Amino acid sequence: MANYVRRIVSGHKARYKDDELNVELDLVYLTDRIIIMGYPAEGLERYYRNPREDAKRLLDTRHGDKYRVFNFCPIRENSYPASVFDGRVSRYPWPDHHAPPIGLLALATQEMEAWLKQGDDYTVVVHCKAGKGRSGTIACSLLLRMDDAIEPPKLKRSYNASEWADKRADEIMQDVVSEAEAPRATISAESDIPPTTDGETSSEKGENNSVEKHLDDKPKSNLLEVPVGLDHAPHTVKVDKVLKLHTSRRMKRTVSSQGVSIPSQRRWLRYWSEILHNVSPPQLRLSPDNGGKAPKCRLYNIRVRMRDSGGGVQVAVVRMANLLIESAPRSLGPSERERGATDVWVSLARYEDEMVEELERRVRAGTPVEYEADGITRKDGMFATDKWDNKKMVKSFARMGVAQGQKAEVSKDDSGTILTYNLVPLTISSDWVDIGREPEIQQAETQPPEHGVLLDSSREFRVKLYVGQVFMGWMWFIPCFHLPQPPINDGAKTTIKLTRSDVDFPLGFGALLMDIELTLGWDMETTEEQLPREPERTASGHVQEPKMTGVLAAAGGNIEALQGARD
Repeated sequence: MANYVRRIVSGHKARYKDDELNVELDLVYLTDRIIIMGYPAEGLERYYRNPREDAKRLLDTRHGDKYRVFNFCPIRENSYPASVFDGRVSRYPWPDHHAPPIGLLALATQEMEAWLKQGDDYTVVVHCKAGKGRSGTIACSLLLRMDDAIEPPKLKRSYNASEWADKRADEIMQDVVSEAEAPRATISAESDIPPTTDGETSSEKGENNSVEKHLDDKPKSNLLEVPVGLDHAPHTVKVDKVLKLHTSRRMKRTVSSQGVSIPSQRRWLRYWSEILHNVSPPQLRLSPDNGGKAPKCRLYNIRVRMRDSGGGVQVAVVRMANLLIESAPRSLGPSERERGATDVWVSLARYEDEMVEELERRVRAGTPVEYEADGITRKDGMFATDKWDNKKMVKSFARMGVAQGQKAEVSKDDSGTILTYNLVPLTISSDWVDIGREPEIQQAETQPPEHGVLLDSSREFRVKLYVGQVFMGWMWFIPCFHLPQPPINDGAKTTIKLTRSDVDFPLGFGALLMDIELTLGWDMETTEEQLPREPERTASGHVQEPKMTGVLAAAGGNIEALQGARD
């Protein structure tokens, strides 16, 4: 009965069964040396996630003391002591359903690669909560970092019994086909095995046929596919192969779902691949060459186009939920007067500055990974304590909304009415300052449009879209990957256009989204001005984000997005 519940919770993810040990886990071998699994739980949670003792028994039996577990869950989400896996645990936490700080990704993969280089029998085990998005992002990043061939496991132990039987049958059939076609192939080619367009032989592709059976894992958007316009570059092709391999191993063969499915996480893999191939923007503060400094840029406006109606029952439920939330106490979130002239507005956020600066400092230092004399305990591990992740790791710093006195632009096409919202920076509202301010100055005001919102061009930031008090999706970006190179202060502006498929969790009202345009530009003159920050709230009722945004996740039928909505 317990396994039945666990299978339901696993959803479309593949599971691993070992009949000899009598264990079945939400776990897969991405390669023979990289394992991805769901959270190893205890107590009530073990009845619908991986039982911790079963996960340890499998790993101990298969890999002895040569495996190391990498945990990506923040303390406030889920935690366990390193002693559970005999001290062989490293933590690199970031919030569920989000993209990580790029420096965290670099440090995590550095330690993983160092562990694997100790010997051919060394293995890394990665997990978050569900063992899909965050785990997949890091596992794919590790494959991009390593020189190993991007191919599925070869060892029998890395497969379920049924998977291994299917794999062997596929290989035998491929050999039969190759032998049957060999005489015809020799007529027109020197080799008995005709090469494919990517340089692999057909027999080599036969080894990867389980990968090819899945839905083409290429992203649907130009923004995701080519962040800086390098079409079909080698690093882009490699990302596609890694994503395809991850999908083929992590997801059931009978489904077409992507393994790493969140657009921002897929976007991060493109960024990371460019960094590894030395074609990334030189402004990144990870590089020791720039001394940890990067030029500023500005986000001038965001244009949101969406349908006026449609979306079915999901949108109808969210409309009603929003009306209920709007009538709730003011402390639940910004009021109508504090988010601009319309219901559509945006919150901008970034990771805690001190944490990102420390991550970047460590990456620039390039200090090798070292362990204590026991060979297990990490020396100087940044996340050895809960200093960085015992609270919210993402903090809002600005809002954008429709200027006072302005309305949405209305147009029509064959499918109905289209509403276009032009969102510009808002000044600090009353909800961000002393509650005793006079009512007549409490309304959100817009800054001069030429000012924009000041951003660090090399820092990740999040754009979170709202209608009223409920979110309709978010997106993560690093501006310098999308701005023209080299940076110049000629007043030129760059527009990034996204479709709904580029938005993370476009739920509820997000179903009405058509496209979003972000207009940015370099600011080479501003050096001393500090990046905007949102003040910490007090016990007087001040808050950073609407607290009930999770209702949208529930109404949209995606309970897993609830945690992401809170961060």
